[in-house]
Amino acid sequence: MAVTAGMDSFEQKLAQLPDASYILFKADWCPDCVRSTDAVKSAVATAGAQLLLVDVADAPPAWKTPAHPLRSDARFQLGGIPTLVYWKGGKAAAKLGAELERAPTTAAAAQVAAAFVKANP
Repeated sequence: MAVTAGMDSFEQKLAQLPDASYILFKADWCPDCVRSTDAVKSAVATAGAQLLLVDVADAPPAWKTPAHPLRSDARFQLGGIPTLVYWKGGKAAAKLGAELERAPTTAAAAQVAAAFVKANP
């Protein structure tokens, strides 16, 4: 099951997230995110896990500022989007960023996401 959160509700949704869940940090204006979001949803659903979709910003300038709260959040240390995080034990146990971002097609993103989810059950 996927749950969506914006920056205003992120902490609340994170607190409600079951252990061994996934978090996808994304933005609707980001072409790499658009290409990979459905692939990530499918991989997580196949595993029967929970997915929290986090829209990081409404526009690129808001995300690209170094002061963005998720860029400076030590729990996630986000450098780019999309980033898929495996959330276990109240912390980011694994993170998939650049490889997902570089996936040239939806099919490639699906392979990358499925491999990550399989490696982090």
